[in-house]
Amino acid sequence: MSLNLKTELKRLAGNDVPWLGFGTAEIGTAGERERSSRLLNEAFEQGIRYFDTARLYGGGEAEHVIGEVLSGKRDQILLTSKAGIIPWTDRRMLRVQNKLRSTMGMPPLAVDNLFGAFSLKQLKASFERSLKALRTDYLDCLLLHECAREDALNEDIVAWAQSLKDAGKIRAFGCAATEDETDRILGAEARHLDIVQYALDVSKTPKGMDLDHPPQVITHSALTEALGAIARHLEHNPALALEIDQTFGVDLADTGQLAPHLLLHNHRQTGEAPVLFSTSKPERIAKTVQSVSAAAGTDPEVMRRVQTAVSG
Repeated sequence: MSLNLKTELKRLAGNDVPWLGFGTAEIGTAGERERSSRLLNEAFEQGIRYFDTARLYGGGEAEHVIGEVLSGKRDQILLTSKAGIIPWTDRRMLRVQNKLRSTMGMPPLAVDNLFGAFSLKQLKASFERSLKALRTDYLDCLLLHECAREDALNEDIVAWAQSLKDAGKIRAFGCAATEDETDRILGAEARHLDIVQYALDVSKTPKGMDLDHPPQVITHSALTEALGAIARHLEHNPALALEIDQTFGVDLADTGQLAPHLLLHNHRQTGEAPVLFSTSKPERIAKTVQSVSAAAGTDPEVMRRVQTAVSG
């Protein structure tokens, strides 16, 4: 395998939790360039060395901001981007048509993000735009964004991805699909996929870990639904919260204490694989890194009991 995420992140480690990655879906939104730059700089300063983005994010602007901020640190980070969803800002022909329609007094055509853009022509154009925006000549990981099983197994796409690996333009190839499609893709045991990225929280079982030749895993959304689900469960089962607090010293009702354990749980459940988090507030990055680092030495039984309760 051309890229071992765990080994590489340990080599690049800037903190005690090298597996913690930063998701950039909120980077580059209109009027937020300064804040986005602060987020990326703070993430790097706090030791984050894995950055996940996509051509779609920020209407195509996220990659530009990342390129501006991190291109000088390229050899110190791992960088993943995705292709398969074209942001409306890249749909130039429609914008030209709308400009012409405006001069003719005609109503504009709807210009929106284009999903399912998995033709080779679309993928190649998206990939080259990503490299240019990110100011790099290679990606560590290229993922198919919201792809279907058929896209992940498409022989032409697989051959193209292999050609990129052979040319040193990517180090790993994989998919970032929905839960159902990830199941279908893993069911096909597609060994050409180095990486699968999917949402995982404490109420769910990791995917692909039981395969004979499992791909590397990247998870996200550890906190998205879990914090609310656990809060609702504790309303009806206060004894669990009391038991865990008394036994492990973790107050489940305190999201500041609970959140790092949820991130750590994903890491442990997926064979110590990378886990993504994101925030729109720079000051939360240091708190997240510090709290996850502090939680790393705690007994995994904390989350096993929570998982049993929430999933039951």
